[in-house]
Amino acid sequence: MKKAKYLLVVLLLLLASTLYGKGQAPIDINYDVFESRAVVTLTFNADADNVNINISSVDNIDISTSKVVINDESFNKDDTREFDVEFTKKQGKSYIAIFVTGKFNGIKMYKIINIQIGKRTNSTKIEMMKQLKTNKKGKKVIIYDLKK
Repeated sequence: MKKAKYLLVVLLLLLASTLYGKGQAPIDINYDVFESRAVVTLTFNADADNVNINISSVDNIDISTSKVVINDESFNKDDTREFDVEFTKKQGKSYIAIFVTGKFNGIKMYKIINIQIGKRTNSTKIEMMKQLKTNKKGKKVIIYDLKK
């Protein structure tokens, strides 16, 4: 029975690694942040097919650039691609997330990075402190209102 469970676990791990790949995609992601845009440069360190690049915002930032930057494209090793991410930041610290997925040398892989925009200010720290509560076990927690 133990051997059957072990084989099942090994098969599931093999299936997961086949579907999702191991490690991060072999791609370098560099960026420069300016007042209302970030310039992102990708360098492919392996041949890549079915590449998709999506961006999303986290916290206090509005992105005016399309959320889908690249859709189902192919690249050769050492190819580069540059794109701008236009944004309107609000007060405090926020992030732009870059999601890269695709087949690199025939293996499905992904890479995710977060680009920090701005810095946490005293007013945002004060707002976070207002949300700080003590739970029944005496630990400090922040309760988020998901209806906002």
